[in-house]
Amino acid sequence: VGLAATAPLAGYLFHEPRLVTLLLVASFAIPIQSLSTIYLAALHCDLRFGRVAGILFGASLIQNGAAVLLALGGWGALAIILPLLLNAVFLATAFRIAAGHIPIDRLNLRASLALCGPVGWLVVNGLCVATLNYGANMAIGLVQHDTTAAGYYHRGASLACQTIFLLVTNLQGVFFPVLTR
Repeated sequence: VGLAATAPLAGYLFHEPRLVTLLLVASFAIPIQSLSTIYLAALHCDLRFGRVAGILFGASLIQNGAAVLLALGGWGALAIILPLLLNAVFLATAFRIAAGHIPIDRLNLRASLALCGPVGWLVVNGLCVATLNYGANMAIGLVQHDTTAAGYYHRGASLACQTIFLLVTNLQGVFFPVLTR
């Protein structure tokens, strides 16, 4: 809701009206992406990394394949955003099938309030990661108003950081559930 509400402001700040449509489409993917969270956590707790890796590989094929096909079809920037919806639906369905039924009890307010502190730190971590990943792009876009310069910078930085991201993300994905268990 926050992303959809701020989409017009982003379009205005970056002098790019097409950004509004992109952000609105992306805002639809976010709630769908959250559907797989509980099932992914269950698979991690059961240390079923092979299953998780297979599903994530399939999701990568779907997202990147759809992006290429849409780009070839002339969809422009939407070719990158629309596959997020396909990917979210695939992940939610695949993780649900792989994890099976997970009973969810009624809300325990006392236990939920106890989680507010740790969840707050996870939110702060997410904001810091997003700032690290996209802060430079945002600054370039705000200062230069040139999507080409921001695009070149983003692509170059992404390629330069791939090895580090692959190593750190995979180590985090394995160590976090193992050490938690």
